Amino acid sequence: MIGVHIPKMCTSFKSNSIRALFKKLNVGSVGPIIIQDSPNSAIFNNYGRSVDVFFRQYYDTPRSLEFKNSVMDPHKNFFLLYNTHFLEFKPIEDPNQLSTQLSTIKMS
Repeated sequence: MIGVHIPKMCTSFKSNSIRALFKKLNVGSVGPIIIQDSPNSAIFNNYGRSVDVFFRQYYDTPRSLEFKNSVMDPHKNFFLLYNTHFLEFKPIEDPNQLSTQLSTIKMS
């Protein structure tokens, strides 16, 4: 599975909101979503969560390819404006990170 990391996510976003976002983007089939509260959540006010989104597959479309290439390029910063929130997307660099996270974190 290929994943993206969103380092700062509004605490009002739940897993169903995140699934709806990626469904609207139409870039791939979303698999597990892992939401973690930041240890510094008081500092970030409403943005005290990070989210890892794993895809079962990316769709074979130009939009999906553009999304994947933009997120996976280490020389780019990829941001998305969604309902007045800027979301930063970063690649999950270690493909084995999924099994580690699933064994230690409760999935949403």
